[in-house]
Parts: sequence; structure tokens; C-alpha cells
Amino acid sequence: HSLHNHAIFHGKLSQNELQSKIEAFHVGLNILHRDFSYSKNTKFYEVLSHQKKILLISWPGDTSNYINKNSLGYTWHPGNSTIDLLQTIKSEFDTGNLIFKSHQNKEIQNLTFECQSVKLTKFVDSLYNV
Repeated sequence: HSLHNHAIFHGKLSQNELQSKIEAFHVGLNILHRDFSYSKNTKFYEVLSHQKKILLISWPGDTSNYINKNSLGYTWHPGNSTIDLLQTIKSEFDTGNLIFKSHQNKEIQNLTFECQSVKLTKFVDSLYNV
């Protein structure tokens, strides 16, 4: 199989088009630069909100540890075997284990945009009230 048959560049998408694409994929790809291996970007939250597991390509760090600890997906960095990782994903695809229900994972419930916005609002309020 060639990559050309499995990868499509869509160009700029509207938010509705993007949400439709996220609904259709099996695993959400998230790539972090080594200097940001501690961060959770908006794609991280969008993928999880669709109850999809994440394939994080990054150096080891807080984000990869978080994904592994909470069984939210898969992590790859230069020290990992690409073949083993892809075989794990294929195996979970074959057994229907790539999707999880957010209500089954309390940690996921805390990662929604709504929960994060409440935390941000409380933080901003705390700065104002200093």
C-alpha cells in the first residue's frame, strides 16, 4: 500500500467540515515539537471530545505520560518501535477498541472544553481578585 492511498491533504476547512472529518477518522494524530512535550493543544481536546484515541508523535514528556497513564491512545517517539506501535493500533482496530466512551473515563470528562473554560475563568478571576 502506498501512503498516497491513505493520506489526503484537505487544505483549509471550516469548523463544521473539520468536525465532520474528525468524526470519520479512527485515530487522531497529534504532533508536538520536543520543546512542547508538556502541552495539550486544542487538537488534543478536540480528538478526545469525539471519543477517539490519540496517536501522539512527540518526545517523551508530560503529555505522552498522561496519554499512557490514562489509556487515551498511543505515543511514538524516536526510541519506540514504529512497527510494534502500528501493530498495536491495528490489533485494537480489529477488535473495536479504538473508540472509548467518555463517561467511562472520568479523566476525559475533565478535559472537555467546558471544564477547561471553567478552570480558565476561575484562574482569571483569581488574578483579578489579588
